[in-house]
Amino acid sequence: MTAPIDPIFDETSGDAELVARLVRTGGSRVSPPPGAYEQVFAAASAALATKLAGRRRARYTRTLALAASVVIAIGVVTWVGTRSPVNLQVATTERQSGRVLLLATGQRSWQPLAPGALVTQGSSLRTSAGSGAAVRMTNGLSLRIDAGSEVAFETPLRVRLRQGAVYVDSRAGERRGVALPSSIEIVTPLASVRDVGTQFEVRLVDADTLLRVREGSVWLTHAGGEVKGRAGEQLQIAADGGLARRAIASDDSVWDWVQVMASAPEIDEQPLSSVLAWVARETGRAIRYDSPETEQRAAAAILHGSIRGLDPLPALETVLATSALGYRIVEDGTILITPL
Repeated sequence: MTAPIDPIFDETSGDAELVARLVRTGGSRVSPPPGAYEQVFAAASAALATKLAGRRRARYTRTLALAASVVIAIGVVTWVGTRSPVNLQVATTERQSGRVLLLATGQRSWQPLAPGALVTQGSSLRTSAGSGAAVRMTNGLSLRIDAGSEVAFETPLRVRLRQGAVYVDSRAGERRGVALPSSIEIVTPLASVRDVGTQFEVRLVDADTLLRVREGSVWLTHAGGEVKGRAGEQLQIAADGGLARRAIASDDSVWDWVQVMASAPEIDEQPLSSVLAWVARETGRAIRYDSPETEQRAAAAILHGSIRGLDPLPALETVLATSALGYRIVEDGTILITPL
């Protein structure tokens, strides 16, 4: 009596159909983790060889390796499902002041954040009153966290703001030659914010969400729809869905906390112009010179040393002094470069 033909291993099927049936049987698949390949390959190959024993034909010889590879992908799904997910790095701590706490992925207790610590997907950061932190996202973006804040890093491109405020500089990676993605998303209880190459702050004020755009533009999505915030605008979303707009200057004092958490660039063997551009961007102020001669002197200056740990204006004073230059802030808010 002839044994019934297994519906998966029907010998009348072609090689491609055999593999296709294996794929359909296994459902969705993921790539096996390192070290799992050899273990599952041996088991899958033995099982398949037993299944085909006694009715193997010439064409099955060339199909065996291909079919076994498919079974590996299917079998590893179950194996991986019992493992903890690999911690994906989303950011690195660049600067911090005061007491900053980290709730690491998979942990239940908050721990002090170590300088230069890696932040993984699923982690959260919390700052206390008078403290702050700055992290560099893996795509080069700068994210700064104000005092009294808590943020959760849900993915490399999505951060949830639970309390306080964050500041985003999505063009910060350009100085480092990093190709940036189209946007990052900041999520609050009332809205989500996506940048379009910009500097902006998202702040929770009681039950409201406050968006301040310093440069570029930002899309804000809330229950009332999607609106665009532009440079120099502040948008406030109320709990009842109401939207209010007002103007805000790029050098307004509300941005002062951002400067404190700014990470200074490397300046050794760099032109003075690179620091001037950084200072202008971090302070929101234009830079000009009191004379063409002063501008020429600044253009020729090459810097040495480091300004790590300095805020923008103290850093500016330090590097200008090496060329016998100084600065003052005039009535219109401009930084005027002058001889000492």
